[in-house]
Amino acid sequence: MNYKISVPQMHCTGCDALMKLTLEDDFQNIKPDHKNHIVEFESDKNIDEIKQILNKIFDEFREEKLVYTFDLLTKNPKLST
Repeated sequence: MNYKISVPQMHCTGCDALMKLTLEDDFQNIKPDHKNHIVEFESDKNIDEIKQILNKIFDEFREEKLVYTFDLLTKNPKLST
């Protein structure tokens, strides 16, 4: 299933690279887009697992003083967050 996260703090190609490197162990086909502040990815995991993984990753960003937040969006309107 395809998912999107909104990451308002993304502003450059370095942010794109960071998102791709950070998410590649848990998700597939990662497509960061700093211009639109969106990261698209694919996953077979359930929505709760995805949220848990993303929360862990973004908590680690905060510990490193990187101020990234996210909202989970999905291309499938039947799934809600």
